[in-house]
Amino acid sequence: MSSLEKATPNKQLIADLTPKRRRIYQLLCDADKPLSAYELLSIYNDCVNKSIHAMSVYRILGYLKSVNLIVHLHSVNKYIAATDAFTTQTHVLMYLTCQHCCDVQRIHLANPSAMGIEYQIAQLGYQLFNHSIEVPVLCNHCSAGANYSSIQEN
Repeated sequence: MSSLEKATPNKQLIADLTPKRRRIYQLLCDADKPLSAYELLSIYNDCVNKSIHAMSVYRILGYLKSVNLIVHLHSVNKYIAATDAFTTQTHVLMYLTCQHCCDVQRIHLANPSAMGIEYQIAQLGYQLFNHSIEVPVLCNHCSAGANYSSIQEN
């Protein structure tokens, strides 16, 4: 089973991807860390005979995000494959993103934690739009040897 097949239960969606979209998604599935659009551009162009332009990468990332195959980590402006596609109305997926090394850990919040978050949001007059939350953090490795104030300024 390929990393694409492991990443999402929606096999038809993967099968319907154009070759460029499929390749960008494959690169994110195979990556051991989040990647920026320009990192993807560089890796893609190193792997294929015909290069791709930055705007094409951004359009592909926009599409992959719109069909919930990838997640945009706003705090570090990088992307990861959404390998946790099972998140539903009863789950919230929390992404802990190290602001220094960009390591990402996922925490699945099931009921009652997920319902508590949704309830608090509803009390403020809002509806949960996406069942994933990004939390900017410092991992233990980075926080042990780093000056927090210098990281916070970036």
